[in-house]
Amino acid sequence: MRLVVIFLIAFLAGASAKDDSLSEGSAAFEQQCGSFYYTLLRTLSQSGDKAKKAAEENAITIRSKDNQIKELEMKVAELQANLELMKEKEIEYETKLKSNDDLVVDVGLKLDNLRNKVAHIAEIKSNRSEPKV
Repeated sequence: MRLVVIFLIAFLAGASAKDDSLSEGSAAFEQQCGSFYYTLLRTLSQSGDKAKKAAEENAITIRSKDNQIKELEMKVAELQANLELMKEKEIEYETKLKSNDDLVVDVGLKLDNLRNKVAHIAEIKSNRSEPKV
């Protein structure tokens, strides 16, 4: 866009330099054109600078957000790994708990068996110690 405006100014300056008869009446016109084109160029330059600055700020913001996303993705991966480890430990503890429950049931059955044997032995002893009539 700047090149088009500069080319247009150069073209108008070249055209006015070729026509000497018009140069006397066109001094005021050249002043107006110069003022207009200066204002136009200044505005374009400022808007271009603003756009460039905004683009740089956006690029910085995007890089910052990309870094934040990478950090969060690493944190998510770490938390998923911890979750998997906890699931494995939970399965391990459930297996141990089931094994312990099985042992408790087994010990309970053995105790009941021993009580029955003790009761049976006590019954046999009581039958022997009773006098026979």
